[in-house]
Formats: sequence, C-alpha cells, structure tokens
Amino acid sequence: MFGLDLRNPSARSATYWLHVAAPLVAGWLYWLHRLAGPPIKWRVGLAYVGIVGAAVATMVCLHSQDPRKWNVAGPAEGEQYFQPSLARTSTGNFIPADTLMMDDYCQKCHHDVHAGWSQSAPSLQLVQ
Repeated sequence: MFGLDLRNPSARSATYWLHVAAPLVAGWLYWLHRLAGPPIKWRVGLAYVGIVGAAVATMVCLHSQDPRKWNVAGPAEGEQYFQPSLARTSTGNFIPADTLMMDDYCQKCHHDVHAGWSQSAPSLQLVQ
C-alpha cells in the first residue's frame, strides 16, 4: 500500500493547501467550460447545492449524537443507591468498581489530591 510520510512541515502545508485549492480550481474550470457552451441553469444548480447542503447538515447532526443514549432513562428505584448525593448515572446502576479503583490513572493529573487521599482512613481501609 502506498503511504506518504509528510514529516516536513512545509511539505505538509503545501499538500494541505493543494488539497483545499483543487476542488475550487476544478469548480472554476468547470464554470469556464460551461460559459463556452449553452447557458448555465443556475436554478437547477442552486437547488442541487441546497439539497446537498441540507443532507450534509443532517448527517453532521446525526453523527454528533450517540444513538445508544437515545430514549434511555434510568430506573426510578436507582435513586436510592445514590442518596444523599444528587449524583446519578444515566442507567441508574452502580458505577463499576474497576472504574472507581483506577488510583494510578487519577494520580497522573491530581498528585496533591492523591497524596492526601492515600493517607486518609478510607484509603487505609482498602489496603487492609
């Protein structure tokens, strides 16, 4: 498979701008070509652009959402597990223990909080 490695910033920039300019140049050349022939039917072209634009906008909107979260409501009885906190999960279920026990992951960004927590009573109970 052909692979192009563009580590040079100048080559990467030139390739990017060629990629951006190519469709514009193609459109301009097509327009010049059409001027030599029969008159351009602007209404048809603009209607086509409008339909394509609406389709693209619809696809962008649909791709920005996660369909797994549509119409999902956690069970009402799930609230009892979180009291007195106002925190809720989207499903009403418990947060998996593996997720809550990622101490090393939290420590990467929160050194000071992790250092204080590691000497606290809840932390020491986990070690025993």
